[in-house]
Amino acid sequence: MKTYTDLQDLYTSLTNDSTTTNITLGMSLTNDYIRKMAKTKNWWFMTDTATDTSVADQVEYYLPRECDVLENVYFVISDEKYIPTEIKSRVDWDCITASESSSTYPSYFYIQNNKISFTQHPQQQIIQFILFIKRKLLVCQTQIIQQEQLH
Repeated sequence: MKTYTDLQDLYTSLTNDSTTTNITLGMSLTNDYIRKMAKTKNWWFMTDTATDTSVADQVEYYLPRECDVLENVYFVISDEKYIPTEIKSRVDWDCITASESSSTYPSYFYIQNNKISFTQHPQQQIIQFILFIKRKLLVCQTQIIQQEQLH
């Protein structure tokens, strides 16, 4: 696979134009194409798992920085796997969290502002949870860094 600089050099050589405007255009088109290709199927390098351990009385956790989409989450309690249900609406989430839960594990979760929130559970034991995520494609950030190095 070619590096960003390799692609930039190839584009500059192909167009025979090394102006900043041309390089910006070329790298923008390259990034757009890479993003388009990345969405064509579930590439192995675009998925990942993240494992975390709950903290007593804490219901909200930051999602991993590279998380673009949370595909699934489950809890492991005494070697048993429990899958909570995602709540998509803030109104529904507020209704669910307003009532007491009798579940042995968090039954629901809600995502907002790059954080995942779980419903309380009465035992409040420390439990492990595992997130299955789709990674963000960080091509744009590389482009910005590389362009700043040109100046």
